[in-house]
Amino acid sequence: MSGSDVNLESSEARHALSHGDALRFILGYVGPGHLALLGALLVLTSLSEGLGLLLLVPVTQLIVGIDATNLEPAWLGDWANVPPAVLLAGVVALICARAALVYVTNYLRTEIDLSFTRDLRRDAHRALVRAEWRWLAGRHSADHEALLLGEANRAGMLLDQALFLASATITLLVLIAAALLISPDLTLGVLAIAAIFALPFLILKGRTARDAESYADAYAGLHREVSGGLAHLRSARIAGAGSVMEQRFSDASEQVRTTELRYVRHGFMLVAIVQAVAAALLAGMVYFALIRGDVALSIFVPLLALLARSAPLAGAILQGIRQWRHAQPALARLRGLIEEARGHAEVEFVGAGSRPIQLERSIELKDVTLKFEGREAPVFHAFSASIAANSVTAITGPSGSGKSSLADIVSGLIEPDGGTVSVDDTPLVGQARLQWRAQVAYAEQAPFLFAGSIAENIAWAAPDTSFHEVQSALDAASADFIDRLPEGVNSAVQEEGRGFSGGEKQRLALARALLRKPQLLILDEVTASLDQSNKDAIIQSIEMMRSKCTILILTHDEQFAALADNVIDLSGLADESNG
Repeated sequence: MSGSDVNLESSEARHALSHGDALRFILGYVGPGHLALLGALLVLTSLSEGLGLLLLVPVTQLIVGIDATNLEPAWLGDWANVPPAVLLAGVVALICARAALVYVTNYLRTEIDLSFTRDLRRDAHRALVRAEWRWLAGRHSADHEALLLGEANRAGMLLDQALFLASATITLLVLIAAALLISPDLTLGVLAIAAIFALPFLILKGRTARDAESYADAYAGLHREVSGGLAHLRSARIAGAGSVMEQRFSDASEQVRTTELRYVRHGFMLVAIVQAVAAALLAGMVYFALIRGDVALSIFVPLLALLARSAPLAGAILQGIRQWRHAQPALARLRGLIEEARGHAEVEFVGAGSRPIQLERSIELKDVTLKFEGREAPVFHAFSASIAANSVTAITGPSGSGKSSLADIVSGLIEPDGGTVSVDDTPLVGQARLQWRAQVAYAEQAPFLFAGSIAENIAWAAPDTSFHEVQSALDAASADFIDRLPEGVNSAVQEEGRGFSGGEKQRLALARALLRKPQLLILDEVTASLDQSNKDAIIQSIEMMRSKCTILILTHDEQFAALADNVIDLSGLADESNG
């Protein structure tokens, strides 16, 4: 079992939902006005169907040529004296009115259902975006993707199923009431037999819950293979691991197929049981009502029509209950994700418009301690360092020594577990940490570029940026290759920057960072895997920025580290951590 499986299962255990809790959670997303309107429409739709089937009694008597006054039930009343033309016109009008009701009801149902799915997905995404980075960094992003995409759709089905079950149950009750009006004895007999034959459904109920959780785990595993595999396809080809990747994806796909097929098989079994029960009830009705009994045809035909409508409706209700149980774990996991992310929410920044923190002397780290969950040794223990303002400082050390963690602390992305971090005399805690982070820019080793124009990518966090500001940032990043493109800054960027070299993508990322006019610029392995010409362009940009802002370089590259005024070597810390 993988670590992410453990995360999902523990989250499921902590945030398990009862049926009542799930329903209350869902209804919290639906406006009371919409709910009241939909409830009224559902009742009217069901009543119109029941009334239409009741009208089969006088219509059937009209067809078979029997005088309605001889066989009419007591409830028929004045309908027995309605002229045939008026009766038939009334039936047509009722059918047309019901068709309009069904249209409006189904449209409103769909609108409410899609709005619920959208809002649930938004809440989960918002909770993740606002969560503390330390919590996010310890989780699998592919699991979050699976929840936000596929599982959100599955959870959205719950509202649709709840609305369907409400509609179908009301309709079934109306049909049973209509049948009782026509022939109480025969209807009660049919209901008693149906209750006995419904026992197999109880056997399948437990299997549905197990199938639902198995499907959620299988789908999450498949999503991890898609997300991780495609993102590292280039590395897999170079390493000759393509066949391994194919096999892992094939195994995950087979797991999804197997769990889905098991769920569908049980559904088909339920349909077969319902059909068998309906056939047995029909045969019993024919035998006892027509052969052994003396039920008139004008009574039996409407009753048969009610049974013909009620049997598949009852089957659909049973299927709806199964689908509810199948989708419920998805809602439990999504609600669990939302609650857990909100529990780790970063403090909200309320200092917009206040005077920014100024770095004029130094960034001081004193006795800093940092620990990560699942790791015995701390990354830092009583660690101290000083970064002078407007200097170039290199952080060096082997992989795992804490270079990125130190950058996260200095940038205000995370708070240490102990010690203090301050800019001049301002400790980076609470609002001050968020305020300082707005003065920091970060260029990472694998820059994020999205499908859009170059200008849109540069101004990603500031869409109102002017053309002049974008061009100035590109010039500062030595991105002169833009000038050779036919459309300049309006040239298209493909997903992940395909079509640009590694050095060109890195200079675009640097331009995005410089657009912020930061007091602290962090460059995380930005020259890794670059050829000398692209490396020289990055170095030129750093020389241009020297003394204009504080620059922090995370690197293994000795040539790049040589640019620094000061070096913080974490090699000794890595040895202590490993020891």
